[in-house]
Formats: sequence, C-alpha cells, structure tokens
Amino acid sequence: MTCVQSVTYTIMLNGSPIQPFEARKGLRQGDPLSPFLFVLAMEYFIRRLKALHHIPDFNYHPKCAKMQIMQLGFAGLEINKKKSSIFFGGVSQDMPVDILEFLGIQKGELPIFMMPKKITKLIEAICRSFLWTGNNNISKKALLAWEKNKAAVSKQFWNLCKEKNKLWIQWVHCYYIKNKHIWEVQLNQASWIMRKIVKAKENFEASGYNYEDLRQMHDCSIKHIYHKLLYTKDRLLKWGIQTDQTCLLCTQANESIQHLFFECQYAAELWKMMLKWQGISRNIYGWSEELKWAENWTRSRNAKSELFKMVLAECVYFVWQERNARLFQDKARNWEIIGKLIVQEVHCRSNKEVGKALSKLDYNPM
Repeated sequence: MTCVQSVTYTIMLNGSPIQPFEARKGLRQGDPLSPFLFVLAMEYFIRRLKALHHIPDFNYHPKCAKMQIMQLGFAGLEINKKKSSIFFGGVSQDMPVDILEFLGIQKGELPIFMMPKKITKLIEAICRSFLWTGNNNISKKALLAWEKNKAAVSKQFWNLCKEKNKLWIQWVHCYYIKNKHIWEVQLNQASWIMRKIVKAKENFEASGYNYEDLRQMHDCSIKHIYHKLLYTKDRLLKWGIQTDQTCLLCTQANESIQHLFFECQYAAELWKMMLKWQGISRNIYGWSEELKWAENWTRSRNAKSELFKMVLAECVYFVWQERNARLFQDKARNWEIIGKLIVQEVHCRSNKEVGKALSKLDYNPM
C-alpha cells in the first residue's frame, strides 16, 4: 500500500516542473490511476477470501456457492441518502410508504414529457445494435427491428447447447440445467431473459433443427439464424403447410429467399435503384450471389462499405416488411416509395463517417 499512501504531485510552472509535494489523503477522486489500483486491491482481497472457505462462518451467495464465484468489486458501498431518490411504478399505494420508511430515502418524481421522434429512433437504434453486435455503434444496422430479436436470442440458446467454456454458460448449467437434457428443460422459476433464451428452442424447431443438428454446428451466426427464421412460402410447404406459393411482390414466380432477395422483379428494381444511388452499376443477382458480392465489396472498412451494408440491410428489412403487409394487411406500396423510406432510414441511423459519404449523394434516390 506504499504506492497508495505516498502519492506526490508536481506542477508545471513556466514550462518546468516544481519540486514534488505530498498529498494528504492518497489518490484523489478522479485520478486515472485510482480505478486500476482499486481493481488490483480487490483482486487480491477476493483471492484471500476464497481461501477462507473452510471456516464455518464464511458463506458464498446461495447462487454462487457451487462454482465458488465471488465478486466484491461493488460490495461494501453505502447509499448516500442525501443524494439518492427512489422511484416507484406498478406497486400498491401502501408499499412505497413502507419502503421509504425502511430505507430513509426520499421519493423521486419522474418528469413527464413527449420525447422527440428523432430521439426515440436513436434510442431504438442503439438498443437494436447492442442486442445484435454487443456495442452501441448504430452504423451496424440489424436486419430486424430490435424488439424482434429472435435470432439474437437463439444464438444464446446455441451457446448453451454447444459452448461450455464461458462462465455464464457454466453458471446456467450449474443452477438451471442441472445435468438435464437442455432440449427438455423448462424454466418456471427464473428471470425473464433466461426463460426467453431456453424458449428459443422453439425457433430452431420451427426452422427444422434438432439438438444433434445444433451440436454439429461449428459456428452459429445471427445472420444464418435470421435467414432460417424467415418463413417463406417454400419453407412452409416443406413443413406441410399448404399456401399459395406465388410471390406477392411480383406475382410471376414462387416465393423463396433466393427469389425474394433479389430475383423478384419488384425487389430487383428496388435494389437496382439503391445500388445506382450509391454509384454502383452492375447486374442484380439472387440472394446467394448477392451475399458473396457484398462480402467482397465490404472487406475494406470505409464509409462506402459501411453505407453499402446499411442500405443492404434496409432493403432486406423493407422487402420483407412489404411482403408481410401485402399478406396480412392487404396493403401495397410501390418500390419507389420504399426507396425513399430506405434513404430516410439510412440518414437517420448513420454515424459521422457515413454521414460524410451521404452528403455527396442526392437525398432522392430516383
């Protein structure tokens, strides 16, 4: 602890440092070195505590004892009652009174105001990007609206079936799976996110997968799962569901992923317009060929490749949305209108780098 208790400071005066002087209370709040030293001290402290498991008075948290998990990074901190407030929602009128009396904290009031639509879209974009990519870089546009994240949740179920080297997976198996066959597990007393992950088995079953199929999969990407979750008419027919196989967008061929993206005349005209808007002139292919072309085009990480990925994702999303609108709501829009909506979405969700590339393009894709 010598390095903590003997901290000194010096000041630059006329370009030269003066003689160092000692601080009275060690590291000051906000010192860049403070978090690092805190982590080092807590790591050593935790290791020392783990060596006390043979003492009868020492106990782990009930949900951590089997794996001897301990994290005291935030333990021992006390609430500053003068700076804290507590907010209530969805509780009885008597409960807040009892809680406030017990904690001695003032009741807070949330201001009610209308959030601007642009801010709402920005928040949704950040949430969607976090669910799909693990960060808040909203230039990485997901293929689905963030509230429809079946593919992302299904990826976590695959992790439970396949991966065993991650701490959270080991913990779930230890306290929830309990050596049972994961395909047969049903969680009733668990958090909503755990129930949602386990229930994602139904997504794989709907896509024609079983447990052995998942075990044999060496890699499981969200993009791959997403494609499997698109219930195109040709897949419904394979499952024995009889429907009209005609594509609702062009009415000239049977519906399939390969046709819908972008062999369909409607989708092809839309994609051709969006490519031309980006300054790309080439033939339009089916889904498999388009993916291969996109992988080659986006190898370099620059504004143009990021813009291309955003536009491709938006096209896939709006084509599928248009297909569903015609099937379930009997509503139809022409591809020119869809193109304008895509440009608006790209402008709304782009970052500064992509924004510079967008500034060179016409706002109207026609």
